[in-house]
Amino acid sequence: MKIIDGEGRVFGKINVIDLSVILIIAACAFFSARWIMVAEDPSWVRVELSNIRCIVGLTTQKYLVNNIRKGDDILDSEGKSAGKIGKILENKPCAVKVYSSKDGEKIFFDMDNMVEVEFEVELTCYRRNRVLYASVDSMPLKIGRTLYINTENITCRTIILKILGYAR
Repeated sequence: MKIIDGEGRVFGKINVIDLSVILIIAACAFFSARWIMVAEDPSWVRVELSNIRCIVGLTTQKYLVNNIRKGDDILDSEGKSAGKIGKILENKPCAVKVYSSKDGEKIFFDMDNMVEVEFEVELTCYRRNRVLYASVDSMPLKIGRTLYINTENITCRTIILKILGYAR
């Protein structure tokens, strides 16, 4: 018995063109149903929340450092708490920066009013697809990344220096 007979029917029962149309419609229905199921599945929204301790640093003016207080809430863009400021680890004056000009003359910059600060933060983070995100700005939590810290008293741009791990 031939698969396709002289009249173009598969197994003598259905036309080849009709069969291909049926298969295309079935494939479209299958992939549409699958797409709808995935679109309605909220599993991609489900995240694991955890508190992560980090050390952040910044170079800023002295008056700003005086307003960084342990226990202050770190606020997200909606004003909700997204973490807390921990203890200040280091607060030292900046070194004097020296630059050379083209003619070899040294140029000194006075940095008396500037300080380098390192402090701990405890951030609420979420994990999605094995990547940890800071809920304060929804960016991946990585060393060397800029982290904007907003509290009721200050707004500053810090750099993540070290990720210490989960908070207790």
